This record gives sequence, C-alpha cells and structure tokens, in this order.
Amino acid sequence: MNTLTQTGQWEMRVDYQFNNKTWSHYHYNQFSVGSASEGYPLTVGGFTGEGTDWFAHHNTMKFSTPDNDNDHWNSDTCAAAWKSGWWYKICYHINANTQPPYYHHPNIAIFVEMKIRPRNCV
Repeated sequence: MNTLTQTGQWEMRVDYQFNNKTWSHYHYNQFSVGSASEGYPLTVGGFTGEGTDWFAHHNTMKFSTPDNDNDHWNSDTCAAAWKSGWWYKICYHINANTQPPYYHHPNIAIFVEMKIRPRNCV
C-alpha cells in the first residue's frame, strides 16, 4: 500500500481563490509528507500552473500546531497566531486551514482545495 511518505509516488493539484475573487490552480508532479518521527515534513516539486508557486515557501517545512512549534518565526508561533496547523515557515504564503477573520488581504487565498493522487494515475 502506498503512503504519502513515499516521495515521488504522489502528485498534487491545488485550486485556490483569493479575496479579490480570482481563481487559479497549480500542479506539483511530486508531493509527499514525511513520517511522524520526522515531524511530517512537506515535500513538493515540479510546479506548473497559473501564477505564483505558493507552496515553494513551505517546501521541506515540518508541520506545526499551536502546541508543537516547527516554524522559523522567532517572535511567536505561527500556528498559535493563525489558530491552525500548517507547514509554516515565517508564517505562510498559502494556508488551507486558516479561518476568518484572518482573510483580510486581497492576496490571501480564502478557498484552497488540495487534490492528491498517485503519480501517473489514469
């Protein structure tokens, strides 16, 4: 059985909408999430799509939660500040878990849908 920890076995498409109501999407032909003992690090590669590669900011980051800080922000924990778990760095460029009222900027995605499947799936 394949697991998301098998690098190179998975791909991901992300559809997102910003506060300005524009929609975009992108695709990674490589996607994986590491094991619990590694801190669930995110690995993405092979970006194609419209607009900015938002997940590049989060690549290789361990998953953070309010009670388990793995980000690189020195003054606080991103997960506590944004009230959600995510692969934070200094905090985020895209976050599928943040809830209002944090959607206050036109360049923050307000709807994010991540679709993961085995690579070369027909």
